[in-house]
Amino acid sequence: MSSFFPKNLGIGFFASLQRNFKTAQKLSGLSRTVPFTRSEQRELFKYTSARWLYNEEEQTAPRYVEFNVDEIQHVACAAVGAQRCVMFKKLGEGSYNQVFALNFDNGVEAIARLPTGLAGAPFFTMASEVATLEFVREVLGIRAPRVFAWSADATANTVGTEYIVMEKMSGVESHHRWTHIAKAPEVFPLLDGVFGIEQSFEGAPFSQIGSLYFRDDVRADLRDRPLFRPGSLPENDTELHRRLDAAKDKYRIGPIADRQWWRSERAQVTYDHGPWPDMGSFLLAAVDSERTWIRHHASQNTTSRFRRFPFYNAVAHLKLLDVLALAIPHIIPPLMLSSRTLWHADISHSNLFVAETGPAVVQGLIDWQHSIIAPYCMQATFPSIFTYDGGLIDIPVGRVAPKLPSHVSTLNPDQQVPYLLHLKLAMRHKAYEQKIVTENERRMIACAMPFSTELALLPYHVLRSWSDSLVPLRKALLHLRDVWDTYAHEGTQCPIRFTADEVQKHEQELQRYTKYQESITSLDNDLDQADA
Repeated sequence: MSSFFPKNLGIGFFASLQRNFKTAQKLSGLSRTVPFTRSEQRELFKYTSARWLYNEEEQTAPRYVEFNVDEIQHVACAAVGAQRCVMFKKLGEGSYNQVFALNFDNGVEAIARLPTGLAGAPFFTMASEVATLEFVREVLGIRAPRVFAWSADATANTVGTEYIVMEKMSGVESHHRWTHIAKAPEVFPLLDGVFGIEQSFEGAPFSQIGSLYFRDDVRADLRDRPLFRPGSLPENDTELHRRLDAAKDKYRIGPIADRQWWRSERAQVTYDHGPWPDMGSFLLAAVDSERTWIRHHASQNTTSRFRRFPFYNAVAHLKLLDVLALAIPHIIPPLMLSSRTLWHADISHSNLFVAETGPAVVQGLIDWQHSIIAPYCMQATFPSIFTYDGGLIDIPVGRVAPKLPSHVSTLNPDQQVPYLLHLKLAMRHKAYEQKIVTENERRMIACAMPFSTELALLPYHVLRSWSDSLVPLRKALLHLRDVWDTYAHEGTQCPIRFTADEVQKHEQELQRYTKYQESITSLDNDLDQADA
C-alpha cells in the first residue's frame, strides 16, 4: 500500500510539520503550556539572586538547573487533572533548589521544585523527602504539602532533572506576621501549632538512624529491617497505633539525606552513609567519614589569601578527631534521650505558613528536604523560630518573665520602640520554653543537658572541620571536658586534654572566629536593608 506522503520527503519535512503544529496550537489557544523563548528559558535555569566577588562561575555552575520547561508543565497538568497550565513563573531560588509557581485552568495552584547540584545526594535527597512528606501527612497528621508528582531519577523522566510537584500551602509565611501580631489570642495558636508538630515527631519509634524512604527505594538488604523498634508501638493511642502499624510495610530507613554527609568526594560508596543502629555508631561514622576524607583529599595549601580561618594541617585535624572518637562511647545518654526520632530540619518563619489574618493558626510546614531520623536529644532542641537572640533583653532562668532594662524608662518614646519589640519577642521565647517545661518533661530534660547545643551540632562540626576550621569542634570538646562528669560513668577518665597554651591560643582564635561571623551577619543585614 502506498504511503500518504511522497517518498522523497525527508526528516526535515516532518520536523517542520511538528513545529508548525505546535505554533498553530499556541495561536489557537490549544497549547497545554505557557510558552517561553529560548532566551527566557535560559533565564529560568540561571541563579540570579546573588553575585560573587571571586570564583563566580564556579559558584553559579552548580546552581544552574536546565530542564524541559514544557515537560514539567505537562507532568504537572496530568498530576492535577488540568488541561492547561496558565501560569508558570520562578517563585524563588536558593543554593539547593529552584522553585516555580504553577496555576492551572481548573483552579489548582501548585509548586514545582527542582534541586540544584548542591542539594545533596542525587536520588536519595528527593526520594527521602517525598517519603517523609507522605509519612508525616498520613501517619503523624502534620500539615505538609501533598505531593502531586515526582521523580528522583533525572535519566528516567522527560523533564531532564529530578523534580517534585506539590500542593501550594494556604496562608502566609509566618515572618510576615511575627512582629506585627500582639495579642495573645493571635500569638498562641502559632506557638501551640509548632508545639503540636514537634510533639507528633515523638510518636514514631524508629529502629535506626538515617532517613525515611518508600520500601522499594532502598537497597534489598535494608528492606528486611523493621521500620520501628520491636514492641514499641504506643498502646495508649489506638489511632496512632493503627496508622503506624499500617506504615510499617510501606516505609524503610535508608542512607542519611543530610547533604553534609555527601559533600564532594564523600558521595563515594566507600563512605558510610547509614543507616546506623544507635547514636554511638552514628557519631563515630561522622568522625570516620571526615578522617577518611582528610587522609585522601585534604589539600595542604596554607597560602591561600581567601582562607577565612586559621589553617591546621591534617595531623592536627586527625588528632582532634581521634580524641572525639575516644569520648563518644561515654557520652551516649539513656534510650529515653537517644531514641531514633524523625524531625524537621528547619522549623523557621520562612517554612511555616499561618493564617493571613486573625489568630495565627498554623496552615502548614514546608521544606522537608534533608530531614533525618536521629537521636532524640540531638533533634528536640529549642526551635530557631522562637529563639530570641536580639541582645537587648535578657532571658531569665526559671519561671520569670523577661523585663525591660531599667534605663529604658529614661528614653523618649521613639527610642523605646525597639526595646518594646524585643521584649515582645523575648516573651514569646520564654512562653515556648515554659510550654516545654510544663507539658513535655522528656524534652525539658533533653534541652537542659549541659552539652545539648554542641551535641546537636556535633556531626556538622565534624563533617565541616576541614572546610570551616577546627575552632567550633575544639570549642565543643573543651565544653565537653568541663562537663565530663555529667555524662561519663563515675571514675571514667576524660580523654580530652589541652595544655594551658593550647587553651589560650584557642580563646584568641575563637575571638577572631566570632568577630568574623558577626561581621558577616552584620553585612548580610546591611545588604538586606539596602534591598528593602
